[in-house]
Amino acid sequence: MQIRPPRVVVKFQDEIGTGQVQILKDFESRLARQFDGIRLTRLFRQSPQDLRSLRRRARATDPSYEPVNLNSYFALEVAADGTQQAVVNHLAEGEKAVVEKAYVEPGPIKPPQVNALGDPPKKSQGYLGPAPMGIDASFAWTTKGGDGAGLGFVDLEQGWALGHEDLVAHGIKLISGINAAYFDHGTSVLGVVASVNNAVGGVGITPGLVSVRVISQWRIGGGCTAQPILDASFVMGYGDVLLLEAQTELWGYDLVPVEIEPAVFDVIRQATALGIVVVEAGGNGNFNLDNVKDPGVKDPLGGRIFNRAGGPKAGFRDSGAIIVGAASSDEKHARLVSSCYGSRIDCYGWGEKVETATTNTNASELHSYTSTFGGTSSASAIVAGVALSTQGMAVVTYGEPYDPWRLRCILSDPSLGTSSASPTGEPIGVMPDLKAIAERGLKPDPECKHVGHGAESHPAPGHTGAVGGVGAPERHKRSLKPPPSGPDPQYPPPSTIR
Repeated sequence: MQIRPPRVVVKFQDEIGTGQVQILKDFESRLARQFDGIRLTRLFRQSPQDLRSLRRRARATDPSYEPVNLNSYFALEVAADGTQQAVVNHLAEGEKAVVEKAYVEPGPIKPPQVNALGDPPKKSQGYLGPAPMGIDASFAWTTKGGDGAGLGFVDLEQGWALGHEDLVAHGIKLISGINAAYFDHGTSVLGVVASVNNAVGGVGITPGLVSVRVISQWRIGGGCTAQPILDASFVMGYGDVLLLEAQTELWGYDLVPVEIEPAVFDVIRQATALGIVVVEAGGNGNFNLDNVKDPGVKDPLGGRIFNRAGGPKAGFRDSGAIIVGAASSDEKHARLVSSCYGSRIDCYGWGEKVETATTNTNASELHSYTSTFGGTSSASAIVAGVALSTQGMAVVTYGEPYDPWRLRCILSDPSLGTSSASPTGEPIGVMPDLKAIAERGLKPDPECKHVGHGAESHPAPGHTGAVGGVGAPERHKRSLKPPPSGPDPQYPPPSTIR
């Protein structure tokens, strides 16, 4: 697969979008005089009309959502690799009147290695057991809906062995992108969440899911993260779970949550406004996320985009995603040294010794298992399974799932989970306990006072009704249509300004 040089993502001022043809042409012409062979294209492949329609739906679903104009996102292709940062620097100094933000788009990053040991199938999945060791999926299976029945799940990453013996019964479909790489990793993630309850291998946290799908970061010519999240947003139902099994690098921070990238943050926030639960890997870069700073913010006290404890004054921004750290598998559950941490981390899961399905380097081995899956990859998969189990129980109990904000309140509630032995200065949240959630946490309108992790208490924004909020029953209708508009997959999207 031929890989193009990294693109420069440009976020214009919101009032500048696809309709401002002359402004965009003039912008491209100015850059062409500075950089040979540069070309401006739209970042997202959906039509402007479809993006506006999705934005209106998100705003109607979540009144607190302050929409970003996704039609104001573009990409600059450069002819010579290595000049991207020079383009970014030029835009920051010479195009302030029209450009809100610009950065070099990070491509997909190699996930943590999975050691495919070819273990014989066995069911020693300790993370499924009772707290404080595990999440007590075994108890959830005795509760109606606890196996995820009726819910939909989408895994975003780079590759999978969809015909694996413990997964094939789900009939898993690829929404968009190319099933391209690291098949062992994707197979292990699907195994944790959704391995079927059969006579082989193990069993997933939620084997009863009605829909299991995948979506790839890889497109023809290159990879990205924002586009597949947007594609998923068009086809997922209210209350379903989207798992972001990816980490990224930007502004000198390596192996951190993907929402550090502005375009990715904006599409995640829109997804949660649509009622889609987003579970996001916290990353294996061993960073205190409270100290991550957007270099475009000149205020030395601002730009701390992950600093929930610092609040808006520090520049905190909240996508609504559930961000997950990784801990040891023993009863102490100490933070793994590789796991990112900070006030933005909501939950943790086992980050080592996770037994699940796997495959070989070309996805031809469909009967393999490993007991060494780990990092925030395994932890995020575990929490995604907990989210689906909780949603299934909520549907049975109340007739509808929780909205993303209320579900995050439940899963991150210290009274409904197991605390980590990590020092107070290295917070990774709690590991949810499905038995405690089933017995005490399934409330129509759970309080969210604990969300701030020591910061000023605040309720989930924009949600005042019970469970799913105002109008949730209507929004619970699912769409199984493919993403609208444009060839699939195409990278980069065709220019609409010529």
